Amino acid sequence: MHKTSVSQKIGLVFLGFFLGVVLIETGLRLSGLVYSAAQEFRNMRSLRTGGEYCILCLGESTTALGGKDSYSSQLEQILRQKRRDIKFSVVNKGVAGTVTPAIILKLESYLNKYNPDLVVAMMGINDAGCALSVGLPQRQNNALVLDSFRIVKLIRLLRLHIMAKYVELNNIKKQTKGCGESIEAAMKFAAEGKDEEADSVFQCILERNPNDSGAYAAFGWYCKSKSRYKECEAAFKRAIELAPSDHWPYIGLGWCYGHWWDGIYAKSLTEKEREEFDKKAEEMFHAAIEVAPSAPETYIQMATYLREPKKNKDAEAVLMTALQRGISDYSIYMALGICYLDQRNFKRSERAFLRAIALSRGNIAVYIELGKMYCEQKNFSKAVSVFKKALALNPNDSFILGELSVCYRQLGEDSLVEEYSVKSALARSRSYKAVTYRSYQELKSVLKKRKIKLLCLQYPLRNIESLKKMVGDDENIIFVSNEMVFKEALKKTAYRELFEDNFAGDFGHCTAKGNRIIAENIAKAILFNIDLGKESNG
Repeated sequence: MHKTSVSQKIGLVFLGFFLGVVLIETGLRLSGLVYSAAQEFRNMRSLRTGGEYCILCLGESTTALGGKDSYSSQLEQILRQKRRDIKFSVVNKGVAGTVTPAIILKLESYLNKYNPDLVVAMMGINDAGCALSVGLPQRQNNALVLDSFRIVKLIRLLRLHIMAKYVELNNIKKQTKGCGESIEAAMKFAAEGKDEEADSVFQCILERNPNDSGAYAAFGWYCKSKSRYKECEAAFKRAIELAPSDHWPYIGLGWCYGHWWDGIYAKSLTEKEREEFDKKAEEMFHAAIEVAPSAPETYIQMATYLREPKKNKDAEAVLMTALQRGISDYSIYMALGICYLDQRNFKRSERAFLRAIALSRGNIAVYIELGKMYCEQKNFSKAVSVFKKALALNPNDSFILGELSVCYRQLGEDSLVEEYSVKSALARSRSYKAVTYRSYQELKSVLKKRKIKLLCLQYPLRNIESLKKMVGDDENIIFVSNEMVFKEALKKTAYRELFEDNFAGDFGHCTAKGNRIIAENIAKAILFNIDLGKESNG
């Protein structure tokens, strides 16, 4: 069995963290720059109309995607139609795959650029970190909890493989000479979005332990998560120099080169330079395989990277090489299942997932992926059977409960839809993520100082009360629920007419029709608030 060193363990944990931050689904990296440019064009076109009431929308893919059919674009249309006496402009600064600390990091620049009268925030779905009990925001769970694969489609397999080892890794505490803090402390700060504290701890560790390859690898993952690519490259190169037989620094450097082109240096890169970075990335993944040819994660990493530019057959070939070398690990079959699913080869995908289940010995992630595959085939009865097996392994998993609710809705089992919807909401309401809590508190504080109204928008079908408890009530905040409006709509409309998928378990990315419901809901709250403000002033 492949023995995992301390630096490898550090790499495993940080890899799961940074990937959860960066990606959300296949192809977003390739389309991100184009989409961002189109989004900014729409924003500036809106502002050029001379809008007197500006609304800034913040969030992830549920906000960013949709173009003219996004909820923000439809919101602007609705407001302009309903109130001709006010010139509304709505700016969409949603970023697919982002997390709340990244949103807050750009907040001041957005406020300075657009000078909004109101900020709409629907965020937190991608966050990973420590879970907090609802109603007890001061107390923090000391166990780092990666928020599982449930949100991230693009790198879901990779995260599953990491999570399978996470119980073993969770108690790692690497002490460092001459420094009062450990790498674990730096990692914890990073997971919570406390970048200054994380930087300070890493600086101390590296200064006093200049020959510690694990410390450099950990710093490399941290810099990667913050898109600090030059520092990331230097850290991983130093880690490789100190420990050339450790495959994780090679993998880290591969991801560094592979994502450099869509980072802060992207505008200065030519197409040829981007191709060079891609070539360097593949070379690093190959190097990782050469260093650790019996480690399944090396093949998983390269296959995952190759899926990004949709080199699906190349990814499949890498995984088949692993099997030919006798590496019979569930994660390899899991990867193959996903590759075949991308190819729409459902029979091979099913066989691969079933083989993964046989090898995984009760890994929930495998059941969920198989269940999702059946959902794509619209075989909801089989999906229910698989999700029930996953639920038996973890009866309080809000994501699985949400998936069952969606399946029962497709099967027309209304009573079961409500039962599992309530169970999912209850399981989710018991805790929320520390990083999300801190981001909302920072958002609230910044806007209050600037005297800008905040509208906190809850995701479709989710209960507003947990959001209210997390954010805290305030006269400067408007809360908008999307629970009942979507539940009522689903009584008359098929799920697929409102959602393109169900990535979050109980809801998914909205169609134009779904976004229309959100837009109308927000518009109602905004106009009511404006009228209320006029009455108060009058």
